[in-house]
Amino acid sequence: MAFRLRKNEEYLSVNWLEFLEKTTREEEIAEVRNVLRKKLTIGSQSRIAIANVGSLINHIRAKKILKVQHEPELPDDPSHSGIFGYGIDDDLIEFMIAEVFQEIYPAKLA
Repeated sequence: MAFRLRKNEEYLSVNWLEFLEKTTREEEIAEVRNVLRKKLTIGSQSRIAIANVGSLINHIRAKKILKVQHEPELPDDPSHSGIFGYGIDDDLIEFMIAEVFQEIYPAKLA
């Protein structure tokens, strides 16, 4: 369900970590947590999943071409981006996106 579009969404909202210009993964995750806290209510079971954009696109290219586009929400979310291209067999696209994610972090620290 994490990779399913909600009603009236044009794209899957994600954060493109390279746009944060941090030096470590820990700094990137801390920044994403700060952004999410400002925008959402984060539950104790919420997670941040990490994937390589190139791997994601290559993984699903056989079925459909997805486009990942930087969509900053300034000033609070400079890394905000979107995965575009849903519409045909969205269940398969969601499953294939989930297969590519490599790392998972808690979205909320205890």
